Amino acid sequence: MKKGFTLIEMLGIIAVLAVVLLVTFPVMNKSLKKMKEDKNTNFTNNLKVSAEAYVEQNRSKFPELYKPYGKVLIKIQDLYDAELLKGKNDDISVYDTITVQATSDLELKYYFKNKQIGFGVDPNDNSLEICDNITTFCISSRSDLEQLATQVNNGDNKSGKTYILTQNIDLGGIFDENGNPQTGNNPWTPIGSQSNPFSGTFEGAGHIITGMYIDSTTENTGLFSYISSGTVKNLGIENSYIKSTNEYTGSITGFIQNGEISNVYNKGTVSGKKITGGVLGRNDKNSIIKNCYNTGTIIGDGQFIAGIVGYNGSIEKNYPYYSIIKNCYNAGIVNGTLDSGGIAGGNYGKIEKNYNLGNINSSQNSSGGILGQIYRIYSPNLNNNYNSGIAAGGIALYIYGSETSYTLTNNYYLNTAATYGIQSTSSNEGASPLTIDKMPSVISVINGDNAYVEDVKGINNGYPILKWQQQ
Repeated sequence: MKKGFTLIEMLGIIAVLAVVLLVTFPVMNKSLKKMKEDKNTNFTNNLKVSAEAYVEQNRSKFPELYKPYGKVLIKIQDLYDAELLKGKNDDISVYDTITVQATSDLELKYYFKNKQIGFGVDPNDNSLEICDNITTFCISSRSDLEQLATQVNNGDNKSGKTYILTQNIDLGGIFDENGNPQTGNNPWTPIGSQSNPFSGTFEGAGHIITGMYIDSTTENTGLFSYISSGTVKNLGIENSYIKSTNEYTGSITGFIQNGEISNVYNKGTVSGKKITGGVLGRNDKNSIIKNCYNTGTIIGDGQFIAGIVGYNGSIEKNYPYYSIIKNCYNAGIVNGTLDSGGIAGGNYGKIEKNYNLGNINSSQNSSGGILGQIYRIYSPNLNNNYNSGIAAGGIALYIYGSETSYTLTNNYYLNTAATYGIQSTSSNEGASPLTIDKMPSVISVINGDNAYVEDVKGINNGYPILKWQQQ
């Protein structure tokens, strides 16, 4: 009987084992690698689910996420402490962070990345990921803003491009405690003109422009002079002084057509001639103005002066353009000459779900709490508005024209603010007076599509506020 293996047999066995190892080791290594990748993928998915739950539970702690492009960082340790994340991963430290960033529409996106595992972008990168300098550009200084103005004023309308403020910008205006400009100001040159309008998107991202000083003799005056098929949103104007001795003046723009202005406000002084508003001068050709407010002082030496828009809508060649103002309010003082209004001075279009708190003054006793003058031509609308500010007409001053195809419904005013809802007709056509104790109840009849909510926080003396104000 043979005992053991010969040398040749041993070498043969070793050779066979070597072949087996050469074949099986890569397979085993690949299998182990896949197991680790699967483990990392599962853990990463759990991270995102846990982060989403954490934000949902603690949303009130993150006011930044109510603002476009607002960003917060969440530590992995926070997820463990909240018992939302189970298990461990050797490649992830509890001190790593997940970035949560809001989009322009306040949709939340989650980013996580470290050396081994992750999704999205580096949370330590403080720049806005969306600024690619191709179609989207970031603005962080006056010089950036001036460069935009120069390019637009030279004929580049920026159609299809977006400009985003990454921080508050002080334009360097010097004013006294009453908001009056002092010597040494660096005037602002408005962006665009009627011949070279701005047609892009300006995203304020919840930031503020302060110190804007303009002293102009031309029409179309504001941060933007003239906007055509463009958009401005999520922007505040504070501590500024905008003045023109011509028509079409506003803090955001003098004139807009076929565009949109939303989620903006003015807390500065705006002074102009005919057609002047706290937000803009003329809202023309199917443009929409929404979710805006004014608390600044508005001064006009002429017709159509208002807290939000000087004049809303237009007619060219007998065709109406139904420009819209909705979900806005004015709490500033308006001092005009003729046809002044809390929301608009004149109107061919639609003014719906707005309110006024400010006193509307006119040197010719020609003012309305919501609207100065409404033209009956081409079915204008004035619906679901209320006013508690002093004016000649509780809702409107004057209804012009003999046409009957117009709509005035569910408009209310404080009975001590004016004698009549429509001053020129000595009537309450489409308007109703209410005593001060009844004003909070107006929400039940003006809230057609839930634009208003109850003032549970007392920010408006118990009167209804717009839904976006509760955020």
